Amino acid sequence: IAFGLHPAFIDKHHIDKISELEKYTQTHNTKLIGEIGLDKRFKNYDRQIDIFTKQVNIANNLHKPIIIHSVKSHNEIKIIKDSKFKHGGIIHAFNGNAEIARTYIELGFKLGIGGLLINPNTNLKNVLKKISIENILLETDSTDMKP
Repeated sequence: IAFGLHPAFIDKHHIDKISELEKYTQTHNTKLIGEIGLDKRFKNYDRQIDIFTKQVNIANNLHKPIIIHSVKSHNEIKIIKDSKFKHGGIIHAFNGNAEIARTYIELGFKLGIGGLLINPNTNLKNVLKKISIENILLETDSTDMKP
């Protein structure tokens, strides 16, 4: 079980939901915090950064891995490094280049790979050839994500 404030929904929640998240995570013995992250499709990017950073700090304090949602942004890498986060997790629906993939892997993350892999217009196949299979997690987000 994982709980987190997804970037698509953070405007619907007051900042006090962050403290509730920490309590809920402890009470329900969750294994991860997420899906959390940054998504440049939404106009509240500064708020997303603030909420994501707070959730990373909670995960760090509780020694929990995180599930990261990252769309048109890989600024999560800087936040993870700055917070000295050491618990790894999953990069949901990874769609980056080989350098970004290696950076996430070095930070302890597995790359979640789904339907995008069969899209003929993606470079993802070439990226995956450059990394070890132990760093790949097959996932689905059907029906939200289609090839």
